Formats: sequence, structure tokens, C-alpha cells
Amino acid sequence: MPDILLTCNPGTEDIVLDEAREKIGARPVEIREKHGRLIVETSMDNTLLVEKIYEMRTIHYAGILLSSGKITSKKQGLEEIRKLVRDAAPDHFMTEYSAYAVRSVREGKHDFTSMDISRVVGDEIGKILENTGIKPYVRLGSPTTLFRADLIEDNFYLTLSLTGDQSRHIRGLRLFDHPAALKSSLAAVMLRIAGYRDKERLIDPMCGSGTIAIEASLTTVEGDIHCNDKSPRHIKSARRNALAAGVSQRITFTVSDAIELLSKNGEYDVIVSNPPYGIRLGDPRTVRQLYERFAEVLQPSLSLDGRAVIITTEHRTLEKASSRVGLKIMEKRVVRHGDLWVKILVLTRD
Repeated sequence: MPDILLTCNPGTEDIVLDEAREKIGARPVEIREKHGRLIVETSMDNTLLVEKIYEMRTIHYAGILLSSGKITSKKQGLEEIRKLVRDAAPDHFMTEYSAYAVRSVREGKHDFTSMDISRVVGDEIGKILENTGIKPYVRLGSPTTLFRADLIEDNFYLTLSLTGDQSRHIRGLRLFDHPAALKSSLAAVMLRIAGYRDKERLIDPMCGSGTIAIEASLTTVEGDIHCNDKSPRHIKSARRNALAAGVSQRITFTVSDAIELLSKNGEYDVIVSNPPYGIRLGDPRTVRQLYERFAEVLQPSLSLDGRAVIITTEHRTLEKASSRVGLKIMEKRVVRHGDLWVKILVLTRD
């Protein structure tokens, strides 16, 4: 079985590897930390492999690795890509009935575009097919065989897609989006970091469109899951998203100020949240006050072995506030969320 390329939120590669071990019996081949890519090997049967990959919650994409290598950023890089495509023998995965397409992902500075990459890869695949007696048939929409060419700085990867065109972080569940909605894959990572288990009491006190609570409901059989936001509009959207995901009956929705709710609503085993960042809050004093108050109520809101997992750009403010109120910082992890590099903090009672 060829190696498998998995992509994910940069900074979560080790969590993805843990899930890949569980789901597909993966063994690491190459881990590119904070690059959002890892290559694994597995002996799992092809048919079962695809089924199990679709059960993974932390990945964005999975594909059979056909070829990889270093590429120059100059124009000649396109010819280097062409050679790597020839070495990949893509015709082994196609029949006379196959309709193929190429998608490209490019990050970094190069003297050519992602469209140039798609053109070169597509042309070379077409020539290979002609030489083997298969008439090439390109179908950009809904191809039966999808190739993907990733060029990340000077690293090139050609893969045969196992997960189709759409990123796996798009669950098809979110009908309504919060302006700063968390990716479902990142919510899944945070829940794994928290060690969330069946029958534990969990809350996202600033839930926005409900991504974390919905993900928690989809990954456990039993759970006491709470989704709170001070905005009635956001809670209405979260309810609709949960209904679309088929888990609305498993979540308790409330409209309340997060600080007030946590200060009077007992203990939780797991608190997972994506609170407002300074970019959205504007005034630095408002940011500082929010995070100081948030830390104050987090400490008594956690059960004795409870965990809080918070993702934010305001990690320094939260770290200082947590230390003052007796919260222990168990882990700090830098991840990329959209265009931002943020931190995930894991907090427990000291």
C-alpha cells in the first residue's frame, strides 16, 4: 500500500497522527510540524481504508501519495514537477472509463501559479494515458479520479484523492456561520486534547454557531453537553446547525452572559471555548477585563479533575489571569486558525 498524505490545521499534526493510529493503524513516515502535513503508512485494505478515513475528525484531506520531491521556485520548477508526475505512474489508478481532474494547492513564492501547476500536471497525465492506450478524458466537475498537486514552499506532493474535492473540516452541517467560527477539525482537536469522554459534563460558554458542542455530540454516545452564548441570534443559529447535524436533542442551549453563567452554574468536567479575540473586541482594556473575569470563574467552575481548553490570540492575558486565580497551565500549543497563529491553552485547577 502506498503512503498516505494527510493535511490538517498547522500545529495539530501530533493529534492527527494519534487519530490516524486509532482509525487506520497508521505509522509515521514524515511529520512536518506546523506545516499541516504528515505522511503515514498503513497496511489496511483499500476499501476499509477509505471508510475509516471518512471517520477521522481532525483532518482536512487524505490522498494516496504518488510522488514527492524538492522543487525550485523558478520557472524550471514546472519541468521538475512534470518529471515527478511521470515517475508517479498515475495511469495505474485509471481505466478507459475514468474522467480525471487536477486540483492544485500552492503556498510560498514561486515564478508560476497554481493554475500553471494544474496545467502541467494535467498535460503530463494526459500524455501518459495516451502512451498506454487510454484515451484521456478531463472532467473538471465531479471527476471519477481526482489528482491533487500540493507545492508548499519547495516541497511538492502529487496525490490521488481519497476524500474528494471538499475539505473534511466542512461537515455539511453548518447552516449558519458565526463571523469568527471555529473549523470543525480544530474543534475536534480541542476535544481530543481535553480528553473528552462519554458521560462527562461539557460546556462551551461562548459557543457562537455551536461548532464545539456539535462536534462533542457527534463523537460521544452519551454526554451532558451545554451550548451557551449571550447572543440570542447566535443560539438560534447554533440550534439550527445542531438540528442539521441530527444532535439538537443532545445539547442544552442557553442564552446568558458566560461569566454570570459559569459563576453560578456548578461544576463542569470539560470547558472548551473559542472566546472573542482582541481583533473583535477592539479596546485592549475590554480584552483584559474579559479574560481576567473569565479566568476567575473558570477556576471554581471546573470539577477536581476538570480541564479547560481555550483557543485565543490573547494567550498572554489569559496566562497571567489564570496564574493569579490558581489555574495550572498544563499545555500551550501554537496552531493556525485561518490566517491567524493562535494558542490553545489547557488549564486545570492547581
